[in-house]
Amino acid sequence: STSTSTTTAKGKDDGSSYPAVDEYGLLEGDVSEEEQADWIFLGRYRTMANRGGGFLYSYLLVNAVPLVEGGGTEAYTSTGDVEAQKLLLLSKQEVQEAVDSAQFKEIKWAATMGFSLPHLERRNL
Repeated sequence: STSTSTTTAKGKDDGSSYPAVDEYGLLEGDVSEEEQADWIFLGRYRTMANRGGGFLYSYLLVNAVPLVEGGGTEAYTSTGDVEAQKLLLLSKQEVQEAVDSAQFKEIKWAATMGFSLPHLERRNL
């Protein structure tokens, strides 16, 4: 028989209201028009231009909410990445100071944070 179980961001058939995800953990389905307003496209940028390394598609998601229990908090426990990581929550002012003093050491993060700040400012967020 064929299984009809649904995989969500929290796991299989957990009865939660978390959205369905595919086998790679990516959200399934379309984003509603209402939700699309929360996604701000910050640009498409070439990475490693001389070696054809691909592109960075950078977005700012306003009104973001955690998809998994404890997400975005110190209580979150990763289940897939074995690399140790420390959650760092920054205020908008702290992000601005970090951008100004070149504290983001990966270009994808420096660009995304730097491009996000004017959008947040215009929206008074």
